[in-house]
Amino acid sequence: MSRRADVASGSSGDWVKAVAGVKYTYTVELRDNGTCGFLLPAEYIDVSGREMFNALDALSAAVTRRRHQQVFHVAGR
Repeated sequence: MSRRADVASGSSGDWVKAVAGVKYTYTVELRDNGTCGFLLPAEYIDVSGREMFNALDALSAAVTRRRHQQVFHVAGR
């Protein structure tokens, strides 16, 4: 048995990769130091939302840049 608290037996991301054939999946976890679990105190909700927005904004920008580079690389052949 694993001793890590964040290890799970499976997730929707696992299913999407295995069954639907999606190349990349992401699992998002909100801030916690291991004491709150899924019951995040109210004072952390706003800051967690802002952090998550910034993370997803950065991720989408990186994916867009990468895709843009691939399109121009193929077109420039």
